[in-house]
Amino acid sequence: MRKGDFTELLNPALTKEGAAITLYQPGSAGTQLLSCNGQQNVICPGQIDSVAQKLLNLYPSPNANGGKLYSNYVNSTNAVSNTWQWGTRLDWNISSKDQTFIRYSYSNQRSNYPSPLGPVLDGGSYGSDGNISDLAENLAFSETHLFSPKLVNEFRVGYNYGNFRFRQAVFSNSNFASSLGLNGVPGGGPLGGGMPLVSLTDLSTFGQPGYYPNHKAEDIYEILDNVTWMMGSHSLKTGVLLQSVRFPFFSPPNGRGTYNYTGFFSSYPGKSDTGYAAADFLLNQMNSATVPQYQQLDFSHWTFGGYVQDDWRATRKLTLNLGLRYDYFQQLKEVAGKFANFDMQPQGPGSATATLTYTSSHQNTPLAAKFTNLLSANNVPIKYSSNPELVNGQKANFAPRFGFAYTLNRKTVLRGGFGLFFGGVENTGGPETMQNYPFQFTANFPRGSTCAPGSCATDGITLENGFSAILSAGLLNDIATPSFAGSQPNVKNPYTEAYNLALERSVTDNIEATVSYVGNETRHLVVNVDRNSPAALIDPRLSAQTVHPFPAFGGAGTNLYVGISTYNALQASLEKRYANGMSFIASYAWAHAMDDASQPLGGTGYRGVNLIGLRSDYADSQADVRHRVTFNGDYELPFGKGKKFLSHGGLLNTIVGGWTDDLQFTAQSGFPFSVGTDLGSAGPNGGSANAVLVR
Repeated sequence: MRKGDFTELLNPALTKEGAAITLYQPGSAGTQLLSCNGQQNVICPGQIDSVAQKLLNLYPSPNANGGKLYSNYVNSTNAVSNTWQWGTRLDWNISSKDQTFIRYSYSNQRSNYPSPLGPVLDGGSYGSDGNISDLAENLAFSETHLFSPKLVNEFRVGYNYGNFRFRQAVFSNSNFASSLGLNGVPGGGPLGGGMPLVSLTDLSTFGQPGYYPNHKAEDIYEILDNVTWMMGSHSLKTGVLLQSVRFPFFSPPNGRGTYNYTGFFSSYPGKSDTGYAAADFLLNQMNSATVPQYQQLDFSHWTFGGYVQDDWRATRKLTLNLGLRYDYFQQLKEVAGKFANFDMQPQGPGSATATLTYTSSHQNTPLAAKFTNLLSANNVPIKYSSNPELVNGQKANFAPRFGFAYTLNRKTVLRGGFGLFFGGVENTGGPETMQNYPFQFTANFPRGSTCAPGSCATDGITLENGFSAILSAGLLNDIATPSFAGSQPNVKNPYTEAYNLALERSVTDNIEATVSYVGNETRHLVVNVDRNSPAALIDPRLSAQTVHPFPAFGGAGTNLYVGISTYNALQASLEKRYANGMSFIASYAWAHAMDDASQPLGGTGYRGVNLIGLRSDYADSQADVRHRVTFNGDYELPFGKGKKFLSHGGLLNTIVGGWTDDLQFTAQSGFPFSVGTDLGSAGPNGGSANAVLVR
């Protein structure tokens, strides 16, 4: 293949599809077989792009899977990670009524991960590639004052600092891409050196991983105060929390751009088992590309919380736990106002409404005419808001809690409880921070919308020129098919209703058995969906871009607070408290977790939000484990001084005494997984499909 010979694809025994893969001349739309001197599936030397061939030759040779053309490379690299960690604590008993402490912790970890495809192609993954440094510091202060034996106050202050940096191995070489013949690639300065992330459907992706380089920091301040008051049969507690979080970061999704090859141009569009991404790559036929505009951002928010709780011994047999908590979570804001909210409502193919809102502090920030004309042509108005957060937070976050313990008899206790718990602001990346033009955005360059003989246009980007013309004109001025990010304007804080009921029984003086039901339901989970995804099915020979609600725009990642999840479990445990040198706890859980909220990082995503909606993806959770058995036990061996055997002391005691045997065992059923079908480059726009069980 490195020389353009793809005849191996004609052998069904070697392909992933289990069928012969036929290639066609690019631009022929499947009307002319790819051949050279009468040999099918061979690219003539004059058609091969020299830069592509040079890069393809850098792939390591296959070393697995018996000569097959897939899953045929396994490697193991030696990573180096060194951590320097220390901490100190000072305690001071000021008087019989005042105690205080101060604690400081420090951790500095430096790691280096070799690139799996070699120092040039890289091909590593986020968090396990290149040079990584993680610095964390923590400072805590506490003062406890005893007003009386029944009234105690605890005051705490905490500070956390973090500085985390990920860099590709070639960061210091700003001419790295051009030395390979890849011109027009963003780089230098904070981006450092590197190449675009190149995706070939049939081969391992190469280039530096997404979100590299990555530099994040955090400053977190906390003030807490808790008061405990013993009053007869009541134990009253109340407290407040104030937390301030600030996290500046530089984390471009793909700072040097992306090049994507799917095999579309060497395929017969709409016909299975045709086309191959590596062939498109050698032919310099790119399917799509992206390039971002990015800069340093600085986000902050604060949280306030307060609670009251009463642990009440109502009768000799009944104890009640009554509580109420309130939380307010300020929404994220960019300190300099460098973000915007794209609030979009899809209505169908080629039909949608949207508003793009900036902070008032940027009312005089210039926007390129090409961008404003693009918005105007799609009836998207620009607005400015005096709200620095651009969205409205939820204020009525009152969360009641109730619990009880009732002694049925000397050996049996019934326990139960219910609680409402609100979740706060969590940041997992770009969508939550509403990164939009002109501060940070991605320009998209898709292939042509149609493919017919003699008229099957690529994305217009070549390996030799890259984004040269676009960068020369200025990405802000030459924006194409921009992507957006946004949030529903009225945020709903996620909340969980948790409940349980447990029956505890003393089997012996030191063995206790428990059977319980545990459940919870969560509402308003944040889900990030692309509201500008295809709104109709389409002929695979055509571009899906034509059936987006906004065909002139790229993706529109939007935070919606509509996700739900449920968890129900029957749990049983047997616990032996320490006696005669032995203790253990054995447990079993029969559970079922379901949700329609994909995990924010590494989740499976949604099949088609504009086609079948979100609720159609309400199914087993990715973390659903139906059965789980655990056992943890300790046994002090009966040898040595004070034990049953060899208890005479001396040298023998030094050798055999003081030994403890520890046993840990876990067994569980597996996690759910999706069954996919590989449609090859002829699938819907080079995509794939999920297998659906029909009952």
